[in-house]
Amino acid sequence: VRQRPVQGWPNDRRAADPGEPRRSRLQKKSLAITYDLSKGTWVAGSWDDDKQAYVSDEGREVKLPEGLRFRAIWTSLDGLVTDDVARTRFRPQGDATHTYIHLEEEGGQEYTIEVQSLLGRTRLETGWLGPSS
Repeated sequence: VRQRPVQGWPNDRRAADPGEPRRSRLQKKSLAITYDLSKGTWVAGSWDDDKQAYVSDEGREVKLPEGLRFRAIWTSLDGLVTDDVARTRFRPQGDATHTYIHLEEEGGQEYTIEVQSLLGRTRLETGWLGPSS
C-alpha cells in the first residue's frame, strides 16, 4: 500500500517522528538540548551553529526531578562529560547528535536515554548503555 503525502509535509519517513526533530525540519533550523550536569538542568531551543548560541529566549531551564541526577553524558561531539555542559543537536535534515544520557536515582538505580543519530529517535534502558569514555 502506497501512502499519499500530506500536503505541505516532507515526503519521507523521518518527518513522521514525533517531537523536536519534526519541528526542526519544518523550521529549517537546528534545535539543541543543552544539559548542565553540575546544576542538574537542561534547556531546549533554536540553535545557531555558526554562533554556537541559542537564537532566541524560547528555551527555559528545566531542573531534573528531585532524587534524579545526571551521572554522565556521552555525545559524538563532546565525548564523555561528567561535570560540565553537553549538547544534543537536532538538524533540519532530521538527524541528531548521537547521545547517551546517564541518569542515577538516589537509591543507585541507573538509566540511560539514547538519542540515535540517524533519525533522532530515543530509547530508555535500565543500567549503563553506550561508550564509557
